[in-house]
This record gives sequence, structure tokens and C-alpha cells, in this order.
Amino acid sequence: MCAVSESKQEGETVEVLALTDFDTGKEIQPGAAFLVKGSDVNPCAEHSQPGPATDKRPMQVTYDRCAPSLLAFAGRPAAEAFLRAHGGTIVTWKDIHGAARP
Repeated sequence: MCAVSESKQEGETVEVLALTDFDTGKEIQPGAAFLVKGSDVNPCAEHSQPGPATDKRPMQVTYDRCAPSLLAFAGRPAAEAFLRAHGGTIVTWKDIHGAARP
């Protein structure tokens, strides 16, 4: 979902044709997805955490294009179960991408 953040930051149009269900890895249509926004899980950040600075102090992440995280689920029950375990809020594609886009 970093493409959505980037499009808003750059002012350019991005067409998202499909999303990936977080639980199954299967493709789902954006309009049918239940999205969990702002949970404590951010797949992008988990793979790119900065290492310690040269003085061995941990470095703080100050900017992340993919934050807050936005994870897609094919069904509302799966999104709600994830939400109970990891926080965040449930939103729809229309909520985050606007009514005029796919």
C-alpha cells in the first residue's frame, strides 16, 4: 500500500488493480477488501529496520512512506481478529482512496 502513500505525496495518480490478503497471500479486489490501518504490524518497516549507529546507540526511524501500515483482508471477521491482536482501525478502499478511484 506504499503506492497509495507515494501517490498522495507526489501528487500523481496510481491505479491499484489488486491487493494481497494478509492472511492467505491471495489476490483480492480493492473494493472488496477490509483494510486495517495503523496496526503494530508494518511489513515494510520489519524488513528495513536501521541498525545501530556507529556509536552503538539504536537509530530512530523518523520517516516511513508506508506508515501507518495498511493491511488488506478478504473478510471482515479476519480483519477484526487481526485488529484485536494488533490494534488499528478498519477502513475500506473507498475511505482511503476516494470514491472516484477503483
